[in-house]
Amino acid sequence: MQTLPDFDELYAFAVSARLLSLTRAALELNVTQSAVSQRIKRLEERLGTPLFQRVGRELQLTTHGHEVKAKAETLLSQRATLFQPEIVTGGPMTVIINTTPSLARGWLLPRLPSLIESHPDIRPRVMCSLAFTRFRENTPEIALRYGAGTWPHTKARPFLQEWYYPVYSPRLDPALLPKVDIWAHCPLLEDIHTPWRDWFAQFDQTAPQVLYEFNDSSVLMDAVERGYGIGLMRHRVCGEAVAEGRLMRIGADCVTSGSMHWIVTPEADTLSEASRRARERVIQWLLNETKGDAGQV
Repeated sequence: MQTLPDFDELYAFAVSARLLSLTRAALELNVTQSAVSQRIKRLEERLGTPLFQRVGRELQLTTHGHEVKAKAETLLSQRATLFQPEIVTGGPMTVIINTTPSLARGWLLPRLPSLIESHPDIRPRVMCSLAFTRFRENTPEIALRYGAGTWPHTKARPFLQEWYYPVYSPRLDPALLPKVDIWAHCPLLEDIHTPWRDWFAQFDQTAPQVLYEFNDSSVLMDAVERGYGIGLMRHRVCGEAVAEGRLMRIGADCVTSGSMHWIVTPEADTLSEASRRARERVIQWLLNETKGDAGQV
């Protein structure tokens, strides 16, 4: 007699079917690849049919696998809806906005009150990380990321153009500012992702030696505000500080970045329809905040 599959088997299969990789599924589930394989094998034995097949080095779903995938995603979505505390309690629905500390501080934070005002039934949870992280299951989540928009198993929507320029603090000794095109005496602070050599190359100049290097542009901005030196910074990170007079620009030159910011969501998920709608409303709010914001400063 055929027995019903348990949750671990269905969940391991659904994640593997979405990623088409047992290795990546094991990483997402935080178990070994062997454990994922065993759970899928037990599910196949219960159903009496193979769900995956190997074509060369690629893992593909069988015809039955596609059918079971659709049913598993429906069941998991119903389970998520049943146990979501936001729905049970009638309170605001949490939507995660995952971004870097620098973009959160420089662009998102000043605008958060507008999100609460326009969508009082949504509770934004801002989570910051430098590296791109995998999306959480059963929770609506949006990632704001800077790059080429080519992250695997995701959907990426263009969000914000980016450009960069030199800034300094009013606390910096004026004698340390550049004189015409002479920068050799200037204390330069650098974000390793936005090197000074790229800036000077635009003007056919050689970059002077850098004093400090940072891997986080929000820490770089703190150092610049303390008067430690001149920083080459992205507008989305330092624009608010420049507008408020906490930082000053050197000249009017700016260079457009070869990358941009993207709104990133998972290619597939098991969210309820209510969760998907909440996520989409936050995405539309983000896009509305960019209107009239395409030109350089």
